[in-house]
Amino acid sequence: MSGTLALAASIAAMERDQVRALLARRVAAAGSGTESNRALATLRSLHNPLDLAIELLRPESIASALRRLDRASIAVLLGRSGRFRGPGIAETEETLRLQGLIGLDSADGASVELPEVAEALGRLRAPDALASTEALRDDPGGSASADASVGAASPGTSAWFSPALTSTVRAAALLRALGQRPVRLSRKGAVTSVMLRELTLVTHDDVAATERLARVLQFADLAVPFTPYGGQALLVPSASGEEWLALPQPERWSVLAESVVGRASEQLRRAIELSGDDLTAAVERTLRFEFPLLAEPMLNEASDWSLLAEHLGLAVEGRLAPPALALLEGRAGAALAAAEQEFPAPAAGVYLQPDLSVVVPGPLAPDDERALAALAETEQLGVASTMRLSPASLARALRGDFTVGSIRAVLERLSLTGIPQPLDFLLGDLERSSAVARPEAPRAAAWLARNSRGLDLRQDDPMSEDLDREAVLGAAAERIYSAGHDASGSSELAHRIELAIRDRSPVRVTVAGPEERTFVLVPLSLASGRLRATDQAAGVERTLPVSAITEIEAA
Repeated sequence: MSGTLALAASIAAMERDQVRALLARRVAAAGSGTESNRALATLRSLHNPLDLAIELLRPESIASALRRLDRASIAVLLGRSGRFRGPGIAETEETLRLQGLIGLDSADGASVELPEVAEALGRLRAPDALASTEALRDDPGGSASADASVGAASPGTSAWFSPALTSTVRAAALLRALGQRPVRLSRKGAVTSVMLRELTLVTHDDVAATERLARVLQFADLAVPFTPYGGQALLVPSASGEEWLALPQPERWSVLAESVVGRASEQLRRAIELSGDDLTAAVERTLRFEFPLLAEPMLNEASDWSLLAEHLGLAVEGRLAPPALALLEGRAGAALAAAEQEFPAPAAGVYLQPDLSVVVPGPLAPDDERALAALAETEQLGVASTMRLSPASLARALRGDFTVGSIRAVLERLSLTGIPQPLDFLLGDLERSSAVARPEAPRAAAWLARNSRGLDLRQDDPMSEDLDREAVLGAAAERIYSAGHDASGSSELAHRIELAIRDRSPVRVTVAGPEERTFVLVPLSLASGRLRATDQAAGVERTLPVSAITEIEAA
């Protein structure tokens, strides 16, 4: 027997914001990119609770929702027949109903099992998942979960600011490089392996770390895909990326950190909540225990998140740093304040050496950082950096926005050791040669980036998430909610009849008239506003005008 009508009745009983939350949860479960786009496209075709119920009861939709359930919720679904009853069950049942996994009996308002969900749960349930839920039955307080979340001792996280600042400095260098030369993206929206190897020369880090930084820039919308003239997608700085480069280092880090924390799944957040600051325990033990049906790709996403957290200083050797815990609690201001307190102040200047090397003792102010990056090649990049001036790097600056005079002025302002004689000679040679040299036209890639900064570059990218996600969710929720609360209910009645015809399922039909009557019928057809159905109890076939039907529900 289908649970579609029971689920439709449950959806019809929801408030507008509850319908929207249900839709948002199922779109999020679809993932990102193409799958998210498909889920959003599907929402545009839903007009009433019955449409949504049919969509939610697709096997793949149910499986996706079930895999994200914690063990307490699984236990409640397994115990619907009364095998498991305990404290907090009513609240869990209501949560499951709002997730579209429990239906509603429209006659008495009681929650009812959805056969499709029970069947899918039987297919998904693994031996270890069953053991988890059986343990919960024996121990409703959840002491097993507490045991699972105990982590080994690890060193403190007081040094979190060092990887945080290093990654921020490297992210800025990477974003500037994309402004000069956008890189190609694969069909899945990732930087190609060839491009990643080239970008390691910019970040002075390995390929894996550089790939993570590129993703973080995309998470934060600082770098976005752009497809020029129908060609291959490129990754270029966004307008917000340009603004980000003008921020002080603590604020830069805060933007990156917020974007990464925002990618933590609901399940991972719950595991972290149970494990305290022990991220290793949360990912490797608590998550698997608390969400026993979680698919391997979701577990891998959690592991990947932990690597991103380590990379950005949100975690140190498996322990979450205080700013990360603040961000997970929604206290972004506290995380930024911690960065402002722990990050070193901008360096007063740099040390120019006779061999044309430049020692940068700490982070620079944004304008100084930009200027020096345009004049020198980076040899080592981190909290403290080493750069080198050369005829080639200075000639490159001259092809941009610099003159020999402005180069000398910048170096004199930044240098704590003056202008060494070899550098003074080099600048003199450049001044003489630049007087007769013709300026070189900017490279096409650099021109493209500079002239795309004011555009919404995501609009041409088929791999990016729909920009109108909120609008699609809001419009779909409004349609479904309004249809569920339509006083006439004529459209909903027709949909219920069509569903019963499709499933060949009996329904209880209430008909108005001089005397209201109720029949248990098996609908056969619906045409010209009339329902033809078999009344098996009476052994006759009945034809009823749809306009006379006031209520229809599963029998």
